[in-house]
Amino acid sequence: MSMDTRKEVLFVLIQEYADWEFALLAPGLRRGFGVWEPRYEVRTVAADEGPVRSIGGVRCLPDYTFET
Repeated sequence: MSMDTRKEVLFVLIQEYADWEFALLAPGLRRGFGVWEPRYEVRTVAADEGPVRSIGGVRCLPDYTFET
């Protein structure tokens, strides 16, 4: 499957987001839940471009903002 045909899945990042939730889902979305064939592009979105800190202290820079 070419990169151009993949659909995007966006994870919304808010301050103190639960970092374990998308960490469990993202690999399956990207690799097809056992099929190991790429299915989706996983991206993050937040209110602005700045880093967002999870409840576990992980800092993440979003791929998109709500405006873009």
